[in-house]
Amino acid sequence: KTISSKAFYNCANISSLEIPATVTSIYGDTFGNCSNISIITVNESNSVYDSRDNCNSIIETETNKLVVGSNNSQIPDTVVTIGENAFSGRINLSVVQLPNSITAIEKEAFANCKYLQYVVCPKTVKSIGENVFINCPKLVMYVYKDSVAKTYAVNNDIEYRHIDASISKVLLRN
Repeated sequence: KTISSKAFYNCANISSLEIPATVTSIYGDTFGNCSNISIITVNESNSVYDSRDNCNSIIETETNKLVVGSNNSQIPDTVVTIGENAFSGRINLSVVQLPNSITAIEKEAFANCKYLQYVVCPKTVKSIGENVFINCPKLVMYVYKDSVAKTYAVNNDIEYRHIDASISKVLLRN
């Protein structure tokens, strides 16, 4: 079964998702701008998606792509891509520590996260799509010098700080 594009778009009353084993297709913008999603589980019998390590996210198992995130997601270090609109509109999302496994962030992945304050981008990020952080007015990106993330921040007028050992440790405690 498929959950169609924008099926639950802008549904602020949704706070938790439970994806049954029968769902085999979820579009990236299915839960876009659902601002209060805090809990996500995927039935263990689902052959296409999982929510490994109780991460509060929907991950496409075969590709290790995070397709839907919540305000409380803990991104596992097995995820390689943050999907299109994955966190779009999560208003209670404030800090994101991307694991070193991440190589790509697709378009509008964090769009409209009004209270997103910090995103820590590892050196492994090689591709960042359009409007990933659009309408994130409080955002400061923590990036490495000479990285794709720094170039993205500069080109999109996003405030950034360079990562060094002391900054990285402080953010990891948040």
